[in-house]
Amino acid sequence: MTLGIDLETSPPTFINPDRNVGRQTKLEARQFKVGSFEQRGRAGINPVQDLLTVTFKNRTKETIDTLTSFFQEREGTTSFSLTLPSSSGGEETIQVVCIDFSQSFVTEENGYSCTANLRKINIPTFNGVVT
Repeated sequence: MTLGIDLETSPPTFINPDRNVGRQTKLEARQFKVGSFEQRGRAGINPVQDLLTVTFKNRTKETIDTLTSFFQEREGTTSFSLTLPSSSGGEETIQVVCIDFSQSFVTEENGYSCTANLRKINIPTFNGVVT
């Protein structure tokens, strides 16, 4: 498997992010307080949100244009595959949506960059099978 964003083309095309992919996990809970009494519980069926920041620096104009067009076509609603190294030493493919992205331009040939904020989508499974 190749690391990076799968552009869902034929033949398969992947764009690899730079090494420093940031991952932030946000835990959501409902809280109820009465005086000194406090009760906390899960907020919904999936209270864990994984947010990732990926950067693509020093790329050609064509690569950045392809990547930003890919993000725009999905409009933050259609998920896509992102393959990253896993903590167990292998690879992990997750489904994500692009929340937002920024693009920077330099006049050099490989001076184009893009930073994207992605949110992991939790796909429901039934006995390990994606439904």
